[in-house]
Amino acid sequence: MKIENDLTKVVGIENIFFYEDMKKHTTIKIGGKARIFITPNSTQQIVKIVEICNKFKIDYCVIGSGSKLLVLDGGINKVVICLTNKFSGIKKISETQLEVLSGTSLNRLNKYCLSSSLGGLEETFLIPATVGGAIHNNAGAYSTSIGDCVESVTVLEDNKIKEISKNDCCFAYRTSIFYNKPHCIILSVKFNLYKKDRNLIKEKFVQILNSRTASQPLDKKTFGSVFKRDNNIIPSKIIDDLGLKGFKIGGAIISQKHAGFIENTGNATAKDVLKLIDFISKKVYNNYKTTLTPEIIVMGEDTE
Repeated sequence: MKIENDLTKVVGIENIFFYEDMKKHTTIKIGGKARIFITPNSTQQIVKIVEICNKFKIDYCVIGSGSKLLVLDGGINKVVICLTNKFSGIKKISETQLEVLSGTSLNRLNKYCLSSSLGGLEETFLIPATVGGAIHNNAGAYSTSIGDCVESVTVLEDNKIKEISKNDCCFAYRTSIFYNKPHCIILSVKFNLYKKDRNLIKEKFVQILNSRTASQPLDKKTFGSVFKRDNNIIPSKIIDDLGLKGFKIGGAIISQKHAGFIENTGNATAKDVLKLIDFISKKVYNNYKTTLTPEIIVMGEDTE
């Protein structure tokens, strides 16, 4: 229990949980338990947590809101560092530049941009992610991605805090350099935005809300889109064309509303979801000779 004691001293008993149910921390509400689950509220705490993990040679991982995360049924035998509302904040650097802590929700950031008449991030509206998670995945919609508005990203890597320029983040469609750096912790992001009429921002938000309400199962437990687009291939269209809407394995089902979504009907396991993804991928390949690439992140231990 030595590592547990040391971590508790750093973050306080109210911010550390043992054998935490990960279903509570993913949008699809699936997954086993995490051995140690921590919600730090400062950069100093994050630095100390990593130092303790390294000292005891126990691995750690970082999550945000869990909107693209599938935790396996055997849980996570690591220290899970969860950066959400306890590690959030927005600082105005200039009229059009913000520095935002990685645990800040995109919802909060969009509200701030609306109230401050700042444009550039509108198309991230309604994406249920934290800023850190969105940067990791280069989240976006329609024609833009969050990386388009980034100036730099501050990270903790190799026990050092450093600032990475936008170019060095290697942003591309639904990916970034952080995909291959599991121990690089995104701490904050500097955004370059621009002044925009508040009514135009609000109009864009309403347009996105109406579009997504009509086409996506926003009231269900999902990851959002499961597969990445590839060139001119739209996964939801070809899955729909194959007549797979409503196909179900265990408690996981291909959404009737949007074929690119997988829903948890209430009792789905991670194994159900993986089997369904595999089924979809094989069907698409057999019929279109196209390989679909999932944009979800799988984490944890299998039960077998």
